[in-house]
Amino acid sequence: MAGRVRIDNANSLYTQKLYASSNTTITDGGSNGHYTEQREYDTQTYADVMVNINKTFGDDWSLQANIGASINNVKTDLLSYRGPIQENGLPNVFNVFDLDDSKKRAEKTGWQEQTQSIFASVEVGWKQMLYLTVTGRNDWASQLAESPESSFFYPSVGLSWVPTSLWDMGEAVTYLKLRGSIASVGMPFPRHLTIPTYEYDATNKVWTAKTHYPIGDLYPERTRTYELGLDARLWRHISLSASWYWADTYNQTFDPQISVSSGYSTIYLQTGHVRNTGVELSAGYDN
Repeated sequence: MAGRVRIDNANSLYTQKLYASSNTTITDGGSNGHYTEQREYDTQTYADVMVNINKTFGDDWSLQANIGASINNVKTDLLSYRGPIQENGLPNVFNVFDLDDSKKRAEKTGWQEQTQSIFASVEVGWKQMLYLTVTGRNDWASQLAESPESSFFYPSVGLSWVPTSLWDMGEAVTYLKLRGSIASVGMPFPRHLTIPTYEYDATNKVWTAKTHYPIGDLYPERTRTYELGLDARLWRHISLSASWYWADTYNQTFDPQISVSSGYSTIYLQTGHVRNTGVELSAGYDN
């Protein structure tokens, strides 16, 4: 069993100083200068715990398994002030207290996302030539609050066969593995969609409601992938890899604009079916 905790903190300060000699079109009409100060605080906390199992049963069977859980929390806070220096103030004195109150723009924003997960993978091997791999993961993402699904599960199943462990194919083919897999992955939609929040209008200094049309049911985005491939080593020095894949993506979230006569500017929809197919080839040589 192993566990770990990682905390990353990042703080940034951004300032912009436009001096009194600057064109007033970029200083909001101020003749004494213009000042911007922005502070951002980012924190990411990640922790996980995992149990690893590695067993053999007789000469033919092997088992490798991993079972674990994790939590990932990301938080961002931003505070900014900007505006022209007041007319009765001192030119080129850059301080948030000397900004023109009637034109000053103050902004405080922030967001937090958290994903809690459990996951497991099991690989069963037979005679070092046939391997069955099964994985599963379930995520509880904070973006899904108030949606029909509070979490999403994505599994995968893979089967691989190494015929060179059973038959000697001569010097030409020293290693050959055939593989196939079926996998499903999920991704939450953007935050705050199911719980609309008010936005602050820094220009007019008022809170405004969201302008998107009331949302119906939203679901996590899904991608299902099918893959077939092979890995080979020829004459001990040449490595080859080839894969064919087929991926279907559903429940993509879009926000097209709608007629203003509806009283809203956008609407969030989940639609679309995107299909990707292709072939991947790679080759290498080592001596």
